[in-house]
Amino acid sequence: MSYINKKKVLFYSRINKSLSANYGVANKCDEQVEGLRRMGWEVDYIWLNDDGVFLNQNIIFSFVAKLRRITFFNYFFLYFRFHAILRNKVDFLNYQLVYMRYELSHPQFLTTLRKIRRENPNIKIILEIPTYPYGLEQNGMLRNFQYYIDRRYRRHLKGLVDRVVHYGIEKKIFGIPAFRMSNGIDARSINLIVSHQKPNSINLLAVGAWNYWHGLDRLILGLGNYYSGNNQKEKVHLTIVGNGAILKLYKKLVSQNMLEQHVKFVPPLPRKILDNYFYQADIGIGTLAIFRKGLCLDSSLKHREYCARGLPFILSTDDLDFPKTIPWVHYFPENEQAISISSLLEFNKKLKKVERLENKIREYAEENLSWEKRWRQLLSALSNFNTSE
Repeated sequence: MSYINKKKVLFYSRINKSLSANYGVANKCDEQVEGLRRMGWEVDYIWLNDDGVFLNQNIIFSFVAKLRRITFFNYFFLYFRFHAILRNKVDFLNYQLVYMRYELSHPQFLTTLRKIRRENPNIKIILEIPTYPYGLEQNGMLRNFQYYIDRRYRRHLKGLVDRVVHYGIEKKIFGIPAFRMSNGIDARSINLIVSHQKPNSINLLAVGAWNYWHGLDRLILGLGNYYSGNNQKEKVHLTIVGNGAILKLYKKLVSQNMLEQHVKFVPPLPRKILDNYFYQADIGIGTLAIFRKGLCLDSSLKHREYCARGLPFILSTDDLDFPKTIPWVHYFPENEQAISISSLLEFNKKLKKVERLENKIREYAEENLSWEKRWRQLLSALSNFNTSE
């Protein structure tokens, strides 16, 4: 049976859309759903925010106030009540495909998968693992406990899940066939920037939910080296938008290098409000140290948003959607050394020679990075595989 011709899918993501740290991932999930719908699929979307759990735009479970505020109650709900609600509210016979963003394995998650298999043996279950391996992402007592539970139960995923979708090089994960699919972007939902570079001045923009593998410390140290020298041909300013525990370190580095006049911190912002910052930006800052997680490929959402906005950007680890031959992308070495600002200035000098730069970058996003293209690749692979691979 060819599942590429089937037309109904259950899309499930357990991230809380109300948390500012989840803005980027929430946008991605919304765009994935809309991409499927534009291809003619009927999509039922399970998601949640501070008010409760939703099926499309209909609330199927309401939260009490303290559940939103106390971590223990959040944990209890997500690991016990949530899957009970899912199993009671959803008729899995209605679907040909279930697409889940991986939440780490635990008994209730496996119970849900077993019920799906029992009620609809013909369904295809796809598990998206945004980062693999993900062990180095687990920080803090609660996350380490969740990871401990995950290590005990994830071996049972084989036989329940048909395919793992991820962004790395592994051909199997947990013994399950893996399909490599890069992140996409809906360029039509994003405003194109128009660069207004000022003479002898460059505005760098970094947007994200920040952690140690993003490597902004490398850039801050590079700015420190630049401004402590005697050859400052241009003013270089950096705006960091977002949150994360690592910001304490970044702010400390800014203070130690006396960069307060050149580095600005801004809290997380919805995409529409971010427009004002993108309109002032000359170069976007991608991930500069994802190798710290033990990864050899990158598929960061921020790279795709920069591209959709028509903004050139820098990064470090290979992102297969952006070959090093592209003139508006600049790779820095994968190491712990400070970013060379002189190299960045040379990159910017070359950018000024490219005609219609913003339009060319945007056109690349429209032609190569759409979620429809990503889905076609995955669905084509699904129609031709068997689970015994």
